[in-house]
Amino acid sequence: MLISRVYAIGGSSADPLPGIDNVIIKIFGYIWPFVGIVLMGMFINGGVMWLMSEGDPQRLAKAKATMLWAVVGAAVIILIGFIMNIFTGIFQVNIDLTNPQNIFNR
Repeated sequence: MLISRVYAIGGSSADPLPGIDNVIIKIFGYIWPFVGIVLMGMFINGGVMWLMSEGDPQRLAKAKATMLWAVVGAAVIILIGFIMNIFTGIFQVNIDLTNPQNIFNR
């Protein structure tokens, strides 16, 4: 564990206060789905812009840029996931980003 657990006065080991590692894991557990939805929305928006460009070079370039940034954003998010998995392996923190239910029940 990265940080030792802190217990409330009169509390037991069954109900520890959340450590910073658990807080970070829960935050990322809630953020991942929203980031995926936003990226998919950007990509769909870029596709619609492309279809509606009617051959106008400026509108087509804007649509391509939107789709490119959506792909770049997805690549960055995947890279962050890989980095988190590497660090959780180094610091022995159990995290499974592939199953959000495990993150929420920590």
